[in-house]
This record gives sequence, structure tokens and C-alpha cells, in this order.
Amino acid sequence: MRPRAARLIPRCAPRQQRRLSALCEWASTEGIFAAPEGAACLVAYRQLVASGFLTPSDRVVLFNTGSGLKYLDVIQDCSNLPS
Repeated sequence: MRPRAARLIPRCAPRQQRRLSALCEWASTEGIFAAPEGAACLVAYRQLVASGFLTPSDRVVLFNTGSGLKYLDVIQDCSNLPS
């Protein structure tokens, strides 16, 4: 039987997939195990840059006040996320 996260991720809404992808990226590149709501800041930042509201050279602080440890039942295997 596949882990719970592997069963849930394909059915996630695109917004949830982007959040989980950002969470996994932060964990693998920065060593930050953010909560999904914290990873939503990275998704929002990317959308603001894409819209032109922010530029890549702007200084931005992204706050994460939660821990992914609270969501282990949902976040079990980031390798199943689409790129």
C-alpha cells in the first residue's frame, strides 16, 4: 500500500500541489522544514514576481512560523510531487 501522502497528492488541487512543492524545495535546498502555510509565502512570492509586482532584485522577507513536523501525516514523500 502506498503512503497516505502518495495517495493524496495526485488528488490535491493545483494550489496545494504548489504549496507542497515549495515546502519540499525549501527542505531540500535551504534545510527549512516549513509548515504548508509557511510554504505558501514562497508560492505567493513567485506569483508576485511573475506578475511584475515584485522584481527578482527586490529584497523580500518570507516568514515561516510553523513546522512541517506538525504535518508528517500529510507530508511523507515529496518525490511524488510533479515538478
